[in-house]
Amino acid sequence: MATIYSRQTKLGQTKYYGNFSVNGVRVRRYLGDTLKSAKLQFKKLDYELTLSGVSNRKDVSTNFQEAILSFLKEVETSGVKYDQVYIIKKKLNRFHQYCLAKNITAIQQVDVRLAKEYVVYRSNDRITNKYQAANDNYCPKISPRTLNREVQFLKRFFNYALKLHGLT
Repeated sequence: MATIYSRQTKLGQTKYYGNFSVNGVRVRRYLGDTLKSAKLQFKKLDYELTLSGVSNRKDVSTNFQEAILSFLKEVETSGVKYDQVYIIKKKLNRFHQYCLAKNITAIQQVDVRLAKEYVVYRSNDRITNKYQAANDNYCPKISPRTLNREVQFLKRFFNYALKLHGLT
């Protein structure tokens, strides 16, 4: 079943979103700023999703960079603010650089051991952009909250990649 719902932004603007369920997969998308444009976009997306199915959407290759770009496009079309997309991009690229340092180029090569090593590596990182860090020589480690948010971004990314490859 598909529905249209609205949300108010902090500035009082009304934004319209669609909620689709295709083959047991829930898909939520930003539809528009006016009800008329949202209904048109709703009909178009409903037709596309029911005709092609969610699993037959654009295929993500095993290349990290292409998968990251595809995931960021998906996040951006869901109505997430640009600042949040930028943060997700930074976190994913940091993990990608870590994987490249370990000579891992494909998504399928990432395993639980590597993910745990990355979490340990990130938990030992120091923050150098604190207020007057250069003057008082104080460089704290990243907070557990920051690390948990980063892990959540990575989980979302890998779940997205797995669903598009049909491995789940």
